[in-house]
Amino acid sequence: MTTGNWPITVQLSTILTSPTLDSVSGNIFTEDSSGRLSYVLETFSTVGACGSGSPPCLGSTNYSPPVHVVPDAPIVDSVTQKVFVFFGSDGTSASVVQSDTGLSATVTATLGTGTGHHLHSGAFDNAYFVGDGSAGAMYMCGSSGNSTPTIQRIGFTNSGRTPASPFANAVGTMNAAVDGVKLAVATASAECSPVTEFFNAKAPAASRDQIFFGVQNLGSGANCGAAGCVMSINVTANPGTLAIANSIAEINGPSGLVVDGAADTTTYPQASSLYFSGQGNSTAGVPCNGITGVGCAVKVTQAGLN
Repeated sequence: MTTGNWPITVQLSTILTSPTLDSVSGNIFTEDSSGRLSYVLETFSTVGACGSGSPPCLGSTNYSPPVHVVPDAPIVDSVTQKVFVFFGSDGTSASVVQSDTGLSATVTATLGTGTGHHLHSGAFDNAYFVGDGSAGAMYMCGSSGNSTPTIQRIGFTNSGRTPASPFANAVGTMNAAVDGVKLAVATASAECSPVTEFFNAKAPAASRDQIFFGVQNLGSGANCGAAGCVMSINVTANPGTLAIANSIAEINGPSGLVVDGAADTTTYPQASSLYFSGQGNSTAGVPCNGITGVGCAVKVTQAGLN
């Protein structure tokens, strides 16, 4: 569109992530290759203000730490009106930053000092989705002190916090520190994929909540062969320890993982699956339908990654 104030310049000489539209505030959120989180107001936006002029316009506030490229779009929880962004480096460490839909305040949780790789999007567990903004957790594949990919989680506390929530609407305020429950999923420095969560109530899953993710190399899962790998972890009921449930080798790790839904796998054994593409060409050890040297789209079951 080239009318009605469009197009809108967010920041010169940068590359934007995909935009995320919040249907409640009406704002459109994006990050760019300098690490800046910005929002654009539409004519129907109800939160924030224009930097200049009238909507549609660039918002008057932003969050801009010194970082390397941010690859993934912001996540917006329209119910709690909170925005989440993921930084492989915020200048000192890998971190997850939560703001509100007017970008007026932030809560930051650091994930480790390793900054050698991008930090991709995390995912909420089922307890968060069915809760009131104070239950459940977000899981990320973040850095450790040496950039070893490590599954970490962050909880949420609306009230009784020290320090208090910085948001006018405290519902869904992220804790300022990750939980002590962590799991290294590679043996040394490697890049993780985004994390995908799915709650499967169909038999024989027995209401299992799982996260799925992969690493580029050096995977710790039993079937990883210390190479690129896709893995799953059972996170039902906020477990006190984390363990890799299943794993499957994948050349250079996976893309983002897409879940197709839930079904009774006793009756439909190839249902309740995941879909992704490999980040490297197939080899004799990991062929694509018997063919080597080609890219491959992959389907595996949620239950066994097979």
